[in-house]
Amino acid sequence: IDSLSSAVSSGSCRVDLTYHEEGLSGIKSVLYAKGTQSADYFTTGGTAITGGTFTVSEGGDYTICVLDNAGNAAIETKTLSTAPVLGNISDIEIDEDTPYNVSLNVRDAETKLESLTITATTDNTTLLPDIVVQQGATGASLDIKPGKDLNGGPANVTVSVSDSENTVEDTFAVTVRAVNDPPSAADDENIQLEEDSSVLINVLANDLDSADPSD
Repeated sequence: IDSLSSAVSSGSCRVDLTYHEEGLSGIKSVLYAKGTQSADYFTTGGTAITGGTFTVSEGGDYTICVLDNAGNAAIETKTLSTAPVLGNISDIEIDEDTPYNVSLNVRDAETKLESLTITATTDNTTLLPDIVVQQGATGASLDIKPGKDLNGGPANVTVSVSDSENTVEDTFAVTVRAVNDPPSAADDENIQLEEDSSVLINVLANDLDSADPSD
């Protein structure tokens, strides 16, 4: 076996190898198996490698074996790992002043869900000041609460999932819809006028979320 290299991706790991045969008998088979195996194991076991590459969906120790027709074997064991899997998160629209929960599709072949590091950040902390990651043994999600009386967007939210070695990310957009809040009336104070006179008062001027005059 001349060389072994690995490329980690979300949910898998690809191994590329090169090898040559020093005698004249020729290569009989190129195989791999999970765990630390001996040459004897590959006389009846193992998975064939074609094209000098194979892919696994779970990390751990893997043994690679090259056998020639004379019965000689070259053995090498390599420790592999896979990156976490984070499913695509769709863009969402939520109502002003209304909390919203976003479920996350997260898993990792080597690390328990509760042991993964999950973070969420946004490029608009004014519109989305409160994003909390909920994480346990059976699932993970985000609690998103927009800023009080704020609407607009879209604001981008990036979710990162990390095990001890690898990180994956996904970004989705959040738009906050405006809501017609009930009006809130305030007292009209400090109004003075002369006897037998009148004054025009805009009673809506100091009220919150007052009605649109055109409605």
